[in-house]
Amino acid sequence: MVMDGSFARTTVAADAWPQETLLSPYVDLFSYHLYGDGDALIASSYQAQAEKYNKAAVIGEHGFYSSINSWEEFYERFTGAGSLAWSLRPHSPRSGFITHSEGNNIYSYHIPGWSENSNEFDPLEYNIVKLTYNNCYSALGKKLQPYPIPLAPEPFIVSHEDYDGLSFKGSAWARGYEIWASRHEDSEFFQVAEEVHDNVLAGELFMEIDPHHPTHLLQLQKKTLTKNTHKISGKWKDLKWATTTTVRDQHNKTYHAYKNYMDYSGNLSPLDGSKISTNCSGTLRKTKFKKRSQKSREAWFIIRGLSIDGVPGPFSSPISV
Repeated sequence: MVMDGSFARTTVAADAWPQETLLSPYVDLFSYHLYGDGDALIASSYQAQAEKYNKAAVIGEHGFYSSINSWEEFYERFTGAGSLAWSLRPHSPRSGFITHSEGNNIYSYHIPGWSENSNEFDPLEYNIVKLTYNNCYSALGKKLQPYPIPLAPEPFIVSHEDYDGLSFKGSAWARGYEIWASRHEDSEFFQVAEEVHDNVLAGELFMEIDPHHPTHLLQLQKKTLTKNTHKISGKWKDLKWATTTTVRDQHNKTYHAYKNYMDYSGNLSPLDGSKISTNCSGTLRKTKFKKRSQKSREAWFIIRGLSIDGVPGPFSSPISV
């Protein structure tokens, strides 16, 4: 297939593409870009212009809207072959997210989006991501399905002189993360953090750890994992186009695999009353916990992400300090 992606920078749809390309049997798709609230209101006019010549219309990029209302207007008015929203940025390998700004308080978005963010995160991103995800299904006339289940995050130890800290590269679509800890790799793991968010700037996710008492990292929660195996069967699949199964079927398959895999041993009380701050962002701080030699590694950690629907993904590989 061939697409005409020319950008005439006009609000008059009839002038958006040359007529010779609209009449050409060798051009199948016509793309245009829309920026700003005014463009959101006229999206359907570009679609009508392409369809008048029996061509498919797509919006190759749109955004820079001042409010969620303009996003809603766009999705209500444009019913063409598809659209790409500006713009997503991924996780940083140093933890947190990569960010980008176009000026005028316009920032890129992040999956799955948060309503309360650090600087350089758009305050509208949660609603924009949710609205765009929902529209993927409504545009196809399909029922909204569960959100993707995140893959395993990638933990690493931050060490400098006389302190150690835990950090990780997050997983797409994780709303938050559970952290589990153990004194030995082959002993039981305790959940030491219930929902850690990583919506911070690149490299700013850091949690102080005491390698001598790893299960005291955060206030102990109510579950314990009694096996160190950190993989579950079943993965989320995008089945919007499927005719024989649904995403919910796959969601339920994965959830039941998770339920069968877990072994709960009832409620647990904290080993003691000590707590370490759950504030996981900001500048690295020195602590009294000194690094230990390679021969005495006895603090182990595993991490997993939680989907927006609350379904946990697979655990990371264990990491020690």
